[in-house]
Amino acid sequence: MTYMVLETHLSYCVVLDEAGRFLKVANKNYVIGQIVERVTPLSPPKKKSVPLHVISAVGSVAACLALVFSLYWSNFMTPVASVYLTINPEVRMAVSKRDTVVSLGGLNKDGVVLVDGYAFRGASLVQVTDDLVERAIDMGFLSDGGMVTVSIDSPDDAWYTDTGSALRQNLNESLSGRMSVTIDVKRYAEPADSDIQWASTQSAAPAPTDS
Repeated sequence: MTYMVLETHLSYCVVLDEAGRFLKVANKNYVIGQIVERVTPLSPPKKKSVPLHVISAVGSVAACLALVFSLYWSNFMTPVASVYLTINPEVRMAVSKRDTVVSLGGLNKDGVVLVDGYAFRGASLVQVTDDLVERAIDMGFLSDGGMVTVSIDSPDDAWYTDTGSALRQNLNESLSGRMSVTIDVKRYAEPADSDIQWASTQSAAPAPTDS
């Protein structure tokens, strides 16, 4: 179950769950708009009689907020494509409709090291890819004469073309004048050994982004 923080107070917060219910929970330094997976519900207050028109109004607001939450989740949190970055470290990035990275995982031992401690929350695919290449350079995984392979797994041909072009251009510009690196962008092909287990996986809800 996931929850969106709607109000924050000194000792408690008001959150909206996936079913459109408002809950009063303990405030663990949450911020408005934050998406959390676990909350600590507080004891419900004693029931009081509430006028019918108030109940109706609250119900309408709850329905609207539930719709907003659903649209937000669909745009920002539902993965629609995967991008694999291979240097020697190999990582997988799950990407949303808004081209933000919603999960990041290392597929081999070096990949786990590369993504460890990296905060990708709310970042675009282009930014995360660039950051990971920079981290690979700093950690000694990538040097002059090396290769960066970007494999894109998406059923959308136009998205594949546009995204591949953007990633290639950004990496070429970032590395230009610093080192000679081959950038190979291609469609993802399932490896012969399809039993690969993710060595490390991180997931996070991106910060709310203005439309």
